[in-house]
Amino acid sequence: MGVAMNQPTGRQGSEGSETGGQLSALIAQLSEKDGKKRQGARQALIEAGEAAVEPLHEILGDRANPARWEAAKALAEIGSKNSSERLVACLEDNDSDIAWLAAKGLIRIGVPALHPLFARVLEQPDSRRLKQGVHHVLHDLRDRRTRELLQPYIKTFDSNVSAEEIAMAAQECIHLLDAGKG
Repeated sequence: MGVAMNQPTGRQGSEGSETGGQLSALIAQLSEKDGKKRQGARQALIEAGEAAVEPLHEILGDRANPARWEAAKALAEIGSKNSSERLVACLEDNDSDIAWLAAKGLIRIGVPALHPLFARVLEQPDSRRLKQGVHHVLHDLRDRRTRELLQPYIKTFDSNVSAEEIAMAAQECIHLLDAGKG
């Protein structure tokens, strides 16, 4: 990996387990030409958990950064609810690999990611990519109770319906979640 880890902390991590210098070195390694070094750095950042989220957000937000895929992959594996809004925005990314990883991250985050997801749909109800991402997230949602609650709306996000119907479905999903049923 190139940088020694203090102690693996799991996907949710514990802040303070990595020094700023260690995190910076790992972040820099995400741009290495050597795939094994990139993979090792990504795994170490995943193990750092929450402490790595902000630096990974910075990479993800820089469309010119060649390490975006690595950052998206790490964020998807960490599954921090603090990444929800960033990952939701990435569902509309022109790079389909980034959008797919964003959906995987939102699935891992689960129910806490749904409010930002539906809020974005209300802002962009005519976004085809966003609709596809919402369908993917809802279809693969791990929380069975919430998935069953929102089941009637899954097909709506996969169909060719109007932006108004999409917005109404998103609003109804928010209402169900707010009612404490999901």
